[in-house]
Amino acid sequence: MTHYQTLEVSEQATPDEIRRAYRRLVLLTHPDRTPDPVAHARYLSINQAYDVLIDPTRRQYYDAQLWAWRNPPVAAPVAQPPHPRDRHYGTRRAARPIITRPGPRPAPYAAEYAHYAPKARLVCLMLLTWFALMALDRLAVQRYPNEVVQSREFHSFAGRNFTQVWHSIRTPHATFRIYDDTIGWPAVDQHIAVARTPVFGIVTSVADADSAAPQARLHPPSIYNLFAPLPLAMALTAALGVLPTSTNQRRVDACVVAVLLALLTLIMLFFYR
Repeated sequence: MTHYQTLEVSEQATPDEIRRAYRRLVLLTHPDRTPDPVAHARYLSINQAYDVLIDPTRRQYYDAQLWAWRNPPVAAPVAQPPHPRDRHYGTRRAARPIITRPGPRPAPYAAEYAHYAPKARLVCLMLLTWFALMALDRLAVQRYPNEVVQSREFHSFAGRNFTQVWHSIRTPHATFRIYDDTIGWPAVDQHIAVARTPVFGIVTSVADADSAAPQARLHPPSIYNLFAPLPLAMALTAALGVLPTSTNQRRVDACVVAVLLALLTLIMLFFYR
């Protein structure tokens, strides 16, 4: 049975027709819908056929192999021994052997990728939803123009080859850190203007409420400025995992990378705030 017969489409089917047939057959044979081992075997065959036919390069190669299988080469005639009177002209050349390439090998771990691909796509959708929430949180910044500094605490962390110092600043509506020990403001009881996100409470900017000078403004490091490439890379990678044209292997690989980036984003989100 050919891949086209497995997906129940013609050999001239368009990519859209192949996708529609794949979705229809996967819903009928998915292991979560039926425990029938025959249906499971068909489910694996459907995924293998889809991975080949949805890729233009692999489909072209498969079609060439299919044509070669249906049109086997004609066997060369057996060379007759030369007549004794013709032996002085030399022996005849032997016919060249016909070399045929083996058919395409199935992708390694195809069954495992087919099993985990739907779960990987769901995880990627969840990560994209989280990214959308972060984007809305960043756009809906709340501004407090006259915050009073309630406390300023000094902290330090000494590593093997470095020392990290910072100041924790607390106001009635916000908490943030300053990692530059040379900045002496804001001091306790000083009035400052604070921009803070409503969902995660990230302070995006701090300014002196009584001065419009550029040096009286700072942007504490956070996931929304210094570490913004992390959630952006997470979203782009997760998007690869939900594209309709992505193969099962690409979905799983994209999910693994996106989850690692999500963990880094989560660390930066709650540490630098």
